[in-house]
Amino acid sequence: MTPEHIYKVVSKYEIQLKARSHTAEKADTSDPNLSLKAKLNHTLWMCQEVRTFVEGNELEKANRWLGFLQGILWVNNIYTVDQMREDNRT
Repeated sequence: MTPEHIYKVVSKYEIQLKARSHTAEKADTSDPNLSLKAKLNHTLWMCQEVRTFVEGNELEKANRWLGFLQGILWVNNIYTVDQMREDNRT
């Protein structure tokens, strides 16, 4: 994916998470008792981090994190795998 395409996909996910009243907050991911809200807030924070990786020309890391984000979004019934597959097509 190009940097521009990564930005576009991440922006879409940020909009969806914000529409669900989530705010970008880094969570203590070692806490096994995190609430779903805290996890999805962390997911929104991760979207912002993906942007930072792209800006730093760390495209492999940006793509790994994007894949992880998509897994979270699928497990939480926010997007289907087919929808995200379409998002990834250039």
